[in-house]
Amino acid sequence: MNIRDQYKVAVFTFIICFVGIGIGRYIYGPILPQMIRKHWFSQSDASYINAATFVGSVVGALIFPYIEKYMNNKLNLLLIFAFIASLGVLGCSFNFGFQWQSFSRFITGLMTGALMVGIPSITLPMFDKNKKSFFTCFIFMSIGTSIIIQGILLPVVLPYSILSSWMSIFVICIAAIIICSFLKRNLSVVNVHKFPKKIIKPNDYKKYVTSKLIVFIFLYTLSGIVILPQCVLMNEYVVYSLNYTSFMSNNLWISLGLGIVVLTYTIGKITIKIHTKYLLMLSYILALISLMIFISSDCFNILLISNFLLGGCVGSYTALSMSLLSEFVGRDIYAHIFRFLPCFASIGFAVGLYFIGYFQSLGYDLHTIFIGVAVIAFIEVIFSTLIVIMHKTDIKLIISTS
Repeated sequence: MNIRDQYKVAVFTFIICFVGIGIGRYIYGPILPQMIRKHWFSQSDASYINAATFVGSVVGALIFPYIEKYMNNKLNLLLIFAFIASLGVLGCSFNFGFQWQSFSRFITGLMTGALMVGIPSITLPMFDKNKKSFFTCFIFMSIGTSIIIQGILLPVVLPYSILSSWMSIFVICIAAIIICSFLKRNLSVVNVHKFPKKIIKPNDYKKYVTSKLIVFIFLYTLSGIVILPQCVLMNEYVVYSLNYTSFMSNNLWISLGLGIVVLTYTIGKITIKIHTKYLLMLSYILALISLMIFISSDCFNILLISNFLLGGCVGSYTALSMSLLSEFVGRDIYAHIFRFLPCFASIGFAVGLYFIGYFQSLGYDLHTIFIGVAVIAFIEVIFSTLIVIMHKTDIKLIISTS
């Protein structure tokens, strides 16, 4: 593919990620306090509704390979997923009760999970090897860009009504999808990628299930729980527990988006000089520090810094984890199993939100629950250190036997 088409694909994927993941996964948080205040549902119900999003993500990631094989034009498939995610956003604008909100979020999550697998499997193989890191960082920066736009737009439209807020977001989604449709025209790409034809039998997977891989998957699952307080429940927490205004809450949300954009780009640049396993461990340490700051202070400026730091973790978790997974299992098997990686983070999100909702129904406040999440973040740091040690051991064994 020529370089001009590569840039078109990168912008196309940026916008798809902006709509399907940036808006689809993260838009609920900043609107949530207003929905609770207007008695659409309770605080504990809100956690269960959010959990439905990530249950959908697990299902979407698992079924994507079976849907993908029926579409020759893979970019059209991503476009369809983003459009259906937009319909899920539209569904959230109607106050038809707890079950309707859960269903709308499940549909959105279904498309988000499919995109989490589809974007790297379909678009990344199109880029030249020497530009792949740049384009990957550029694409994942769309999540932060989406959060920044949400933080700027919602203070303007939320005072009018919840319906107007959801409709405004839906219009942005549709406009973005229309732009994508024009970008896709004249691209010299039709059948861009298929999953490997080599058949991997169930028994073949067993030799790759090492203790190191199990620890790695456990870590990635925990990461979904650790970022919940600031990525999903932050707006609810600062409004109801810290008595912040909606304006202050949205500024904190913008800070998170800026962190994703700036720090993801920075981490992408330094991967050339520092091994992925060390950067991933640094991300886990950074997440722990950010969360400790978040739950131990009610100073607005300090929370801005905390959210900015956490943004770097959100942006780097997926990219660094996928890169390290390919080292653990090799490129051949990686092509088959990488699609399961988003499932584990979504399982962490869903399980974490379920238990948060459960503890809220028992009368525990979010601050107390977040302290428990901080303990999980500390465990995550310990296991990330174990990953580095185990990886070093493997390198020494390879050297000694060569």
